[in-house]
Amino acid sequence: MKSFLKIFSPNSRQEKFEALLRPHIDGLYKQAYHYTGNNYDADDLLQDVLLKTFRKQQELKQVKNLPAWLNRCMYYRFVDRHRAYRRQPEFEDVNNHELEAQLPSESLSEDQYFKVQLHRGLEKLSSEQRAVINLHDLNGYSLPEISSMIDMPVGTLKSHLHRGRKQLEKRLRLTPEMLETSLAHRG
Repeated sequence: MKSFLKIFSPNSRQEKFEALLRPHIDGLYKQAYHYTGNNYDADDLLQDVLLKTFRKQQELKQVKNLPAWLNRCMYYRFVDRHRAYRRQPEFEDVNNHELEAQLPSESLSEDQYFKVQLHRGLEKLSSEQRAVINLHDLNGYSLPEISSMIDMPVGTLKSHLHRGRKQLEKRLRLTPEMLETSLAHRG
């Protein structure tokens, strides 16, 4: 994660940028991972956001709530990439996730196994549902905070949250108690 900031040559402008964003990089990476479901795409998404943010350094000085602003940038960049990906022709997935799920995995603990399954379930949701579940259930933001981050009415967010949770329940065959317990661990 820190390697992303090293792409900028050292001078006072870049050092100020790095100092300003350093406390937020881990949270942004975690959010990117929850959106994308894998390390490589999360790295790419975070790098895109940092590059765009670097170009808009003048705007950063006027931002009152930097974490919310960065989350909004991450969300919009994720949605843009997701839409572009959906327009590409489909290729057959060489990873058979159903077969992997049936194989006994002695190397994964039950908690790790559940996290993998949760990320696979999140991949199947719409970008809006995935974003709301990520921000609300996994990162702990309130619905009004999310509403201000992604310019969506609270009622619409509630709808996306409810439908996304229902789809996760169905896909992962969870009981409501299991879902509440797992999301309470935030992660």
